[in-house]
Amino acid sequence: MFHLSSKKEIKFKIIDYRELYEYISLLSKDYNCLFDIDFFKRYNIIKSYNANFSQIFLISSKKIPNIVLDELNIYSPGISILKISNKVILPQLPLGNLMVKYCKNKLSLPEPILMKILYGKDVEVREKYRFKYALLISKYNEFLGFIKIKQHRNGSKIIPEKDIGWYLRESG
Repeated sequence: MFHLSSKKEIKFKIIDYRELYEYISLLSKDYNCLFDIDFFKRYNIIKSYNANFSQIFLISSKKIPNIVLDELNIYSPGISILKISNKVILPQLPLGNLMVKYCKNKLSLPEPILMKILYGKDVEVREKYRFKYALLISKYNEFLGFIKIKQHRNGSKIIPEKDIGWYLRESG
């Protein structure tokens, strides 16, 4: 087990791809996705958890003994793809790259609008969309972020939830 300086314990366990798929299926409804379950079979899936939240990581398919997870001071055992907090499933940026292949709720906007969103600003547009959550993508279909869309009388408000600019604004 890994001990944080705030005295909160983080535990790790290897989970089955079916448990991950339960989380992914819930997320799929918001973003209109049809994931290939076989994709996740290629990886070891690790869940970290403490009193506040859980996180799901993907790592290479090589076998990892549980003792390694319990004995080493590990902060991030792999690529973080999901965070679960207060029963809310939050996709993480690395999962967005995969979601572009499997999800239909995608939005590509003109460059000046994209830049505002990537700076963390809400944007008003005249268009109306039929979905509440979407992947923000470049004109080359590259993942840029997760957005929320609120409809209003004159169009839509696009709200950045987590985007590639987040690293610079929040964690950098």
